[in-house]
Parts: sequence; structure tokens; C-alpha cells
Amino acid sequence: MQEITQSNSSEQVIERLRSVHKKEQFFKLNTALFYALLISIMTALIFSGLEVFANGNIAFRTFLFYAWFCISIGSLGILSIFPIRQLMRSSKEETHFAIANRVGSIFEDIRDTLHNALQMMSKKEQYPLSALPFINAAFDEVEKKSREKDFYEVIDEQ
Repeated sequence: MQEITQSNSSEQVIERLRSVHKKEQFFKLNTALFYALLISIMTALIFSGLEVFANGNIAFRTFLFYAWFCISIGSLGILSIFPIRQLMRSSKEETHFAIANRVGSIFEDIRDTLHNALQMMSKKEQYPLSALPFINAAFDEVEKKSREKDFYEVIDEQ
């Protein structure tokens, strides 16, 4: 099998896309943790009010504590599982294409070249070694056009 290496510009472009994805997923994870904390606080306040009005015994208070604990842990797990799973996928090719499509929707002047360069890179094993300069040139062009563009604007658009 032939060995095709990536150029410096292709690594830079892919790393910028990966960085955008990671930052977006960290933002979603922080939001999920905030919501879990909010649910925990709201549950504690509701259970405290319930205990004040019910004036229950030790068994009732123990039940409320464990119910609050289960709700808090459950909300933390449920709300954070998707962002953590997405963080683990930040190096996958389909993630690069998804971020590239969103970047291309904001910066239309690089949309086609970015998409074409990623397509060529994903199918690089199918091309002969003589195609390597063309793949590198495509990424050089994308890197040159996108040097001044802030890919993190994709996060701000949501």
C-alpha cells in the first residue's frame, strides 16, 4: 500500500476544524453541567419546601435526600453524556466534514475549496502518488484563503 503524507497546511486546516469542534463541545458540556446544577438546586429547594410543610420524620427526610441525590446524578449523567461522546469523536472524518460545511455556510468564498480538499484527503489512498501535490495544493489554497478567517464564528452563529 502506498504511503501518502499530509502537508503542513492540511494538518493546520484539519487542526483548526478539530479545534472548533472541541471548543463547541466543551461549551455544550459546560452548559449541560450548568443545567444539571440548576436541576439539582431546584430539586433541593422543592424538597426543602416540601419538608417544611410536611414536617416529616427521619425516614421521610432520608427518602427526600436520596431522591434528590438520584435526580442530581441522573440529570448530570443524562445531560453530559452526549457532549462527552461528541468530544471523543473530534478526530473523526465526518466531524471534519460537518464543521467544514458550517464554516462554508459562513465563509462562502472557501466553502467549495475546503469541501473539495477534505474529500480528496478522505480518498487519498485511491489516488496515485502523483496526485499528492494536487491534494497539498488544494489545502495550501484553503489555508491561504482562510488564514484571516475565524472558524470559531461557527459557534457564535448557533
